[in-house]
Amino acid sequence: MFERFKIDLQKCIIWQYDKAKKLQTLINKKESWYLQNVTNFIRDFFWNIFNIDTATEFGLTIWGKMLGLDRNVVFIGGQSHYLTTEQYRFLLKGQVLKFNMKNVSVPEINKYLRVVFNTADNSEVFVRDNHDMSLTYMITKNMGIYNEEITQLLNYYDFLPRPAGVRIDVVVSYDGYFGFEGAGANRGGFADDNDTAETINGGIFLN
Repeated sequence: MFERFKIDLQKCIIWQYDKAKKLQTLINKKESWYLQNVTNFIRDFFWNIFNIDTATEFGLTIWGKMLGLDRNVVFIGGQSHYLTTEQYRFLLKGQVLKFNMKNVSVPEINKYLRVVFNTADNSEVFVRDNHDMSLTYMITKNMGIYNEEITQLLNYYDFLPRPAGVRIDVVVSYDGYFGFEGAGANRGGFADDNDTAETINGGIFLN
């Protein structure tokens, strides 16, 4: 990837001077300086800041400032929560991809879900057009120790894409899930785990 930023100054030496040791030494020093101050800088910038998948804490903080997304969020019942690195990465990645979507058609949304949830296909996460001005998101992928927080992020932020004027329902169903009822400010408290999830009034409810 970074070959484009490298430079081989030895190729600049014409054949009459290819045996000139002093010139070659000077060229090598210039090339070393470029490698240290340009090539490595661009490489580190890409991996530590620009690429959300590999960004460090510092890089994620920069993304958060640009997107206006704080790591401190208030969940159900006024409980304050400081997002972990991977939770914050998940949130930032979703927002960036959402801003860059070509459109909000079902195929584009499913492409978005594959990237955000890091799945090869849409067997675990997909959206369905109900043909009544509503979409249903189906999420069965187990996010491990982040299940509870990630699910709340989906509801706390306007995270999932949708066309203007279209209602969305979210169905989250996997073992060990803690869910909540309603949508927006009307969400209720936690239900019991190890249950089956279904949508109620545009939110998530466990029975």
